[in-house]
Amino acid sequence: MKKTITLISSLIFAIQVNAQLTITADFEEYSLPLDSFYFNANGNDFVASGLMSFQYDWTLSQWGDYWSGGFAYSTMRDSTTAGYSNLYSAITGKGQNNSNTYVVGQQGASIHIPIAIQRQSPPLGFYVTNSTYAYLSMRDGDAFAKKFGGISGNDPDWFKLTVKSSLGGMQNQDSVEVYLADFRSTDNTQDYILKTWQFVDISNLGFYDSLHFYLSSSDVGSFGMNTPAFFCIDNITTPFYSSINEATIENNKINLLQNPVNENSTLIIKSNESKTINIIVVDILGKIYLNESIEIHAGENKLNINCNSIKSGMYSFIISGSNSKTETIKFVKE
Repeated sequence: MKKTITLISSLIFAIQVNAQLTITADFEEYSLPLDSFYFNANGNDFVASGLMSFQYDWTLSQWGDYWSGGFAYSTMRDSTTAGYSNLYSAITGKGQNNSNTYVVGQQGASIHIPIAIQRQSPPLGFYVTNSTYAYLSMRDGDAFAKKFGGISGNDPDWFKLTVKSSLGGMQNQDSVEVYLADFRSTDNTQDYILKTWQFVDISNLGFYDSLHFYLSSSDVGSFGMNTPAFFCIDNITTPFYSSINEATIENNKINLLQNPVNENSTLIIKSNESKTINIIVVDILGKIYLNESIEIHAGENKLNINCNSIKSGMYSFIISGSNSKTETIKFVKE
């Protein structure tokens, strides 16, 4: 079988990594002075570890300018000041593992991952804790939100972070939930408001190019959630893969005959049976250039790759079979 794949052009930059390298965004590269935070009046997103892009929104208005969404990195150590004036602090007063820098997120914040993540990958995830603002509001109550547990301590209150993923703008079905506060137990000694860094495993989310973060609470009023919609994360770990020419999926041999590729190269798939596979082509920023189902036959299948229209840089084939197992072949366009 012979098929031609034509790719669309985009701006690319190259990065050199090792096989199954685990990359952790710890935000320490920003070297912020202590007790300060990211501010950009242009609302520019920021990149951590040279790879992960974090949404950041700043709004200019006639009533005042403000941080309106996404993430901001911070070295704030204020774990005692309650209220809206203390938006950028973690209740821990520091990052995970006693580091200086972490990020504070708002409702609906998102992270763009540079390449789609494989389902069969090393464990990956991040650490989470409460912001000082949300923690003290839940512990003591304030003008807008109730004290969790109520006067009796028996109210079944909760505050939850839900993580969802998407690939190419299409949201995946799976999600991960973590309770930042939980008073639902009939045993009040089990009630808690998170004030340490807790690891969240998101390896079951499949492969994706974006993560999205949503907050919900039992304390809801006529204008929506009363609990302050802020949380903190640190040390986001994700696998990255180096250039290889061969992979095996469902006992099928996959071989890229030439790497780096030039204007025209060939991908060989040797299959022991006829079946349908899915091929995704992405750049290292996670931009998708191809997402196509391909019919292959028992024996040798040749896919001609027309690379005339793409610029020099690094790309990935993500190839999945019927059992959802995926393999990645990275290639470089000269």
